[in-house]
Amino acid sequence: MSNLYSFAHLSTSRTCKRSPGAALLIVVVLGILSVLAPGRALARNSWVAHNPIFSIMPFYSHKTNQLPRSYFIYNLQPDGQIQDYVQVKNTGTARGSVKLHPVDAFTAQTSGMAFHAHDDPRRDVGAWISLRSKPLTLNPGESVDIPFSLNVPEHVRPGQHYGGIIAESLYQPYVQSTGSDHNSIGIHIRSLIILGVSVTLPGKTVERLQATGVNYDQQSHYQRVLLQLRNTGTQMLHPFGSLHILDQKGKMLQNISLKLNAFLPQNAISYPVYIRYNALTPGKTYTAKIHLEYEHNHVLDYTTTFTVPLPSKPFPIPAVISGLVTPPTSGNFFSQLTLWYFIIAATILFLILTALFFWVPRVRKVAIDLKRRFLH
Repeated sequence: MSNLYSFAHLSTSRTCKRSPGAALLIVVVLGILSVLAPGRALARNSWVAHNPIFSIMPFYSHKTNQLPRSYFIYNLQPDGQIQDYVQVKNTGTARGSVKLHPVDAFTAQTSGMAFHAHDDPRRDVGAWISLRSKPLTLNPGESVDIPFSLNVPEHVRPGQHYGGIIAESLYQPYVQSTGSDHNSIGIHIRSLIILGVSVTLPGKTVERLQATGVNYDQQSHYQRVLLQLRNTGTQMLHPFGSLHILDQKGKMLQNISLKLNAFLPQNAISYPVYIRYNALTPGKTYTAKIHLEYEHNHVLDYTTTFTVPLPSKPFPIPAVISGLVTPPTSGNFFSQLTLWYFIIAATILFLILTALFFWVPRVRKVAIDLKRRFLH
C-alpha cells in the first residue's frame, strides 16, 4: 500500500494552448515530453540526478523482533491508542524538504484503493493520526524516524478502516522543452508518496454488497453504463462476475465480464462498463442483469432496466448541406427556392432539350417522306 504519485501541471506557449494538470508518474511525464518535443532533448539526466527524492516506510530495526512491514497494520479497540514511527529518507543527491500529511482512503470509481488530498476533510483513519506538521529537511542519504500517534474514537463502527500517510516533496521542478515547430511545453512536477494505514476494530463481521441501479452515462464520449454499487458491510470486498444486457425481446446483446479491485467498506461507486462491439440504439429500453460473487461465497444478483436517451441536440448539419435543404425566410419567390429546386429544374430542362434534339430530326424526316408520297 505504498504508492508513488507525481502530479504534473502543463503550460504551453506560442501556438499551443494551456493544458490542465494531470496525474502522471515522473518517468512517464519525461517520456511523453521526449515524444512531444523531439526537436530539443530534455535535460532529463540533470533533473533526475540533481534533486531530492524521498521514500517512506514503517519503522524497522533489526534489534527488535518485529518483522519488516510494507505498510501499517493495526488491530485496535475503540478508544484505543498506539504510538509508531514512519521512516523518511532522502534517496536523492540534493538537499530537500518534505512534509507529511495523514489522509483518508476511498474506493476509486473503477474500484481499487485511492487516497484523498491532504486538504480534503478527514473523517476516518486520516482524522485519527497525529504527526509532525512542519516540513522536514534532509541531506542526501539522510533518514529520520518521525513519531506519530493513532487515536481511535470511542464510538466507531467495527471492522476495517483505511487511510494513509502522504510524504510530499516541497521540491517541485519545472521542466520545459521546445520542439522543432517552436511550440514549447512545460511541466511543474509534484511528487507524493503514500504509505497505507489499515485499522481493524472488533465486532460483527459483515460482508454485504448492494446494487442500487444501472444508468446510461450521457457524459461519456463512448457508450457506457454506470453500475451503482455500494459496500454496506464492514470488510473490504473484491467482487467479480458479469453484466448481461438484453433487448425488449429478451435477446442478449452484451455479455461483459466484471472483475473489481478493492472495494472499501461503507463506500459507494458508479462503476463504468463500456458497451462492446454493437452499439445500443438511442431511445430504446434495455434490461441489465448484474451477477457478482465476492468473499465467502456471497452472491449479488440484480436486475433492472435503463433507457438510452435520444441526443439532447440535433445532429449538426454542415453549412454546405444545410444551404441545400434549408430555404431562406425572406425575399422574393426565386430567393426562397433552395439550390435543389434549381438543380431539378435544370435537369428537367436538359432532358427536354435532349429529347427535342433526338426527336426533331426524325419527325422532320417523317414529314418530308409523307409529303413526297402525297405529291406522287
